[in-house]
Amino acid sequence: MSKTKHTRGPWVADSRGLIYQESNNRGIARLVSDGCGYDSALIAAAPELLEALALAEKYIRAAVSEGALQNTALPVSNIQRFIEGVITKATGGSDE
Repeated sequence: MSKTKHTRGPWVADSRGLIYQESNNRGIARLVSDGCGYDSALIAAAPELLEALALAEKYIRAAVSEGALQNTALPVSNIQRFIEGVITKATGGSDE
């Protein structure tokens, strides 16, 4: 399986729906997407959403291993598998 290559965040969307990687130290911004008619704010937030999911998965894994989530009504294993699946899909199976 080939690994997904993507432009690292953070990304920003302009008023036209164009999505850019935040400018580098030389003030150059890289075009990530033209929005393609999708919600540019959601697309621009994608790197941070992925990071938040990775942190949530790490927290859940630690809490489960410490037994902190044993007596909850939440289906923790289902949530953890769902998060892991989304991260794998977003990264093409690579370790982010």
